Amino acid sequence: MLKKILVFTLFFILALEMGYTAKRKKPDHSGRRKLTLKQRITAEGRYNKLKVRFRAPRSDRDDFNSQLLYIENGYYDYGFFEAEKYNKRYKRRIPEGWWVYVYPYWYIWGNQDVSFRGYDYR
Repeated sequence: MLKKILVFTLFFILALEMGYTAKRKKPDHSGRRKLTLKQRITAEGRYNKLKVRFRAPRSDRDDFNSQLLYIENGYYDYGFFEAEKYNKRYKRRIPEGWWVYVYPYWYIWGNQDVSFRGYDYR
């Protein structure tokens, strides 16, 4: 028993000296370009004709806020969604469209810009 305690203590001390931490480190986004709110909610100009903006339910906010820490642009482009399951789950009448999440709101867009050629990350 004493041997197990000594081994565990030694392992713990070595882990502390090596700088081990159980916390997940946030990525360094200091070099990324800053986007305005309009650029984020339109997914950098990808969508237009806003249909609906609504506050996301807490379960969505918890899921996507943790992901936003690791998404470089500060928004989550969910893409096209028909919203039938969403309407049944939350008892709302939400139209289909292209969904973008920027804390704490969902933005649902009616049109996707056909001239959009992709993201330029220079």
